[in-house]
Amino acid sequence: MAALINPVVSGLFRFKTSWPNPTAEKTLCDTETPDNQRNQETPVQTGLTGFSTLLKPLPTWRRSVFRWFVGPVFAASSAADADQGVEGAPNETGKVKKRSGYLEWEEYFMAIAFLSAMRSKDPVTQVGACIVNQDKKIVGTGYNGMPIGCSDDDLPWDKKHKSTLENKNLYVCHAELNAIVNKIEADVRGCTMYVGLFPCNECAKLIVQSGIKEVVYYSDAKAEKPEYRASKRLLDRAHVKYRQYKSEKAQVSKVLVDFDEPATKSA
Repeated sequence: MAALINPVVSGLFRFKTSWPNPTAEKTLCDTETPDNQRNQETPVQTGLTGFSTLLKPLPTWRRSVFRWFVGPVFAASSAADADQGVEGAPNETGKVKKRSGYLEWEEYFMAIAFLSAMRSKDPVTQVGACIVNQDKKIVGTGYNGMPIGCSDDDLPWDKKHKSTLENKNLYVCHAELNAIVNKIEADVRGCTMYVGLFPCNECAKLIVQSGIKEVVYYSDAKAEKPEYRASKRLLDRAHVKYRQYKSEKAQVSKVLVDFDEPATKSA
């Protein structure tokens, strides 16, 4: 598995730092093996030790997010690689097996939503959304930002200004809205939306009216606010399913992105 992770992806899953932090549990990446024991390390231990060393230059909170979000995938993938030998090499029967450690569909779609969120200019909350049709084809993506043609520098990003007119909520288009209007098909009826944060009531209206059948969300951090309680009421009455994202793999709920790996392998 990959030994290096390009620092450019260090913010990939930076989403909202005030959300519940699951880093209380230590992962394999939280400890390093002493130098005098390195010759006794397994391939998995060696990879994880290098991974921890690579994270040191990053800010503490971002390092923690990476250990929480990337560590388990790195460990599971490396363990699979160690068990199966070098990927792409023939096994004892002479047959080359498919690559292990690839993304499942839901991991892929949620990762696209998180990646889209990185385009957001919002200084507080970055949200991304990804719409997928019945054939598992992505038909729309979006992130929260100002309307087309409106300068990100001229309109306000404040949400606690004493003047209502100077609050961002009057101007920002949410990720769900942008994903729907950015659709590449005639409509999104029957599609599934993957989104980082549970939709507000205004986005729920759009979801219902556009015919989306299901919402898969990552966080419900604002569940107690009236607009999000109203959102659930709308979705329930319109028979739009919603559920929190859960990885299909028991030990893997994180995603590893390595921009170097494809370039280092020959076709």
